[in-house]
Amino acid sequence: MTLVSPLKQSVPVCSVPKEPRQRRGAFRRIGAWAGLLFFAVSLAGPDAMADFGVAHGSGPATRFVASERAEPVWRYTVRPGDSLPQIAEDLLKPGRSWPDLVHFNRLPNRASAVPGSSLQIPVQWLKQQPQPARVMAVSGSAVRRSYQNSRALPLRDGDVLHVGDQVQTLDGRATIQLADGSTLRLDPASLLIFDRMTQFGKSGMADTRLRLERGRMGTQVRPLVQSGSNFRIETPSAVAAVRGTAFRLSTEPGQTRLEVTEGQVAFGNDQAELLVGAGSGAELSSKRGLHQYPLPPAPQLSSVPASVERLPLGISWPAITGVAEYQIDVFNRENNRWLQSRNTLAPRQMLEALDNGEYSIEVAAVSPWGLTGVPAKADFSIGLQAHPALLESPSDGATLADAEKPRFSWAFQGANEKAQVEISRQSNFSNVIASSSWSSRNQGSLSRTLSPGQYYWRVVTEAGGSSVATSETRSLLIGGQLETPDIINVNYFNNEVRIFWRNVAMADAYLLQLARDPGFDSVIKEVEIDATTAALRLATGERYFVRLRGLTDGPLESSWGPGRELYVE
Repeated sequence: MTLVSPLKQSVPVCSVPKEPRQRRGAFRRIGAWAGLLFFAVSLAGPDAMADFGVAHGSGPATRFVASERAEPVWRYTVRPGDSLPQIAEDLLKPGRSWPDLVHFNRLPNRASAVPGSSLQIPVQWLKQQPQPARVMAVSGSAVRRSYQNSRALPLRDGDVLHVGDQVQTLDGRATIQLADGSTLRLDPASLLIFDRMTQFGKSGMADTRLRLERGRMGTQVRPLVQSGSNFRIETPSAVAAVRGTAFRLSTEPGQTRLEVTEGQVAFGNDQAELLVGAGSGAELSSKRGLHQYPLPPAPQLSSVPASVERLPLGISWPAITGVAEYQIDVFNRENNRWLQSRNTLAPRQMLEALDNGEYSIEVAAVSPWGLTGVPAKADFSIGLQAHPALLESPSDGATLADAEKPRFSWAFQGANEKAQVEISRQSNFSNVIASSSWSSRNQGSLSRTLSPGQYYWRVVTEAGGSSVATSETRSLLIGGQLETPDIINVNYFNNEVRIFWRNVAMADAYLLQLARDPGFDSVIKEVEIDATTAALRLATGERYFVRLRGLTDGPLESSWGPGRELYVE
C-alpha cells in the first residue's frame, strides 16, 4: 500500500454534512471553548438497561439537549425482585427516598415496582462515588503528584490515583487501569491529570474526565453500556468523548493528532467535522488546518508461534511500501506491563531476555510523517525449562591446597540458562555460606573466601525466571591449617579451674592437653572436647600448664595454641 501525505490531502476523506446551527448548539459551544471536539461513535454492543433523557411530566423521556432547560434524568428498568425502597437505597443520595421516586414519576401512592417498567431518576439525585484508578505497571522513570500537594513521588506498581492527581512519565512508560476496566498506556515525556472519576451509585453510570497536558497516550475504553456514561480526554486544544473506542491521542503546541485503531470518532471544530474510522487518522494544526488521511495498514504477522520454548524468537512480516519504519511493542498479558518499545527499519525483529509467562506483541508501520498505523497483534507464551548442569571441576573429593577462592566449571544441558554455584558445610545444603553470581557462562568463582576445611558444592541452573534445576553434590576440601584456639579467660573456685577459649571456624572439636612443664614434655591429661570451655580439678599448691588445638572430622587441624599457666593456692 502506498501512503498519501496528509499535507497534500486537504479534502476530508469522510465528512459529516452541516446541520442547522440551532440543532447543533451543544457541539458549537464546546467547539468554541476548546477549539476541537471528538465524539466517539458507539459500536454495536449489549443492550443498555438505562437511558439518559429528559422527563416531561408523565410522558416518555426524550434525548437530552443542552439548550433545553429540563433536568437531565436517567431511566432505570425495574428488575425482578426490585422494590421501590430498595431501589432508592441502592441508587439515591442521602436526603432522597422512594416517595420522591413516586412523586417524580407521578405514580399512585400504593404503586409497586413492576419488572420491565421504567423509573425516571434525576441524575442529581444519584449517589456519586469517587472511583480511583490503579497503576498496573511502570517501566522506566515516572512520578506522580497528589492533589493534596505538589511533591513528586516515584510512580510504582499498585499506586492508587485519585481525582486531581497527576502522572508524569520521564523516560518511562505507565499502564493505568480505571475502575470500569478501561486501560490507559502513557508514553514517555507525557503528563496526564485525572480531573474526574465518578460512579453514580449502583446504576452502572460513570463520568470519567482526564486531561493530557502533553505527550502521547493510547486508550482501550470499555464499552459504555449505560447511556449517560461519559468518558472524556481533554488536551490544550481538543476534547475526546469516547464510547468503546481504541485510539491514540497526541498533543504538542499548535497541533493535535488522532489515530483511530478501533471504532469511529467524529473529529472537528466549528468549521467542519470528519468521521474518522478505524485505520484512519486526523490532524488539526494552527498552520495547516484540519486533515484526514489513511493510516499505514497493519503488517501481516505470520511467524509468531503460540508457544515458545527457546529464545531468541525471530519474527518477521512482509515489507509495506512507503513506510519509514516499524514500531514493536511487547506487553506482559499477566500484569499489563509495557516491557519493550522499539523501532526498526527492517521488517523483522528478534525477541530475547523474556521470562516465562504470557505475552502480547504489537507491530505497527510508521509513515514518513510519523503516523503510527493499525497494529498487528499476536499472543504467545514462553515456557523455558531448566536442566541440571553437568559438573566438570573440581572433581568430587578434591583437595585444593591454599585455594581460598577456587574456580568451578560445568556444562549446561539446556538453552537460555544461567547458573550459580552454591557452597555449604552440610551435604543437604541446609545453610548456604557462599555462592557465585548468576551467569550465563559455564564457569564462576565465589563471592567470598573459604577458610581451610570440608565443604560441599553444587550448581543451580535457572531458565525463564521460574524454572530451576540442581546438579549433583560434590565434596571439596580446602587445605591448610585451622586458626589456633587461644585461651581467653580462666576462673578459679576452690580447687576447680574453668578455662574458656576462642571458637575456631570449621573446628568440629578441640584437643586439650594438661602438663606439669611449659614445654609439655610431661603431659598428664589429654582429652577431646566439643565445646569452648572445660573445668579442671587440680591439686592445691601445684603449678600446671594447659593448651589446645582445633580438630575437624577430616585431615585438617590447627597447630597448638600458646600454653597457659594454672596455679591453685
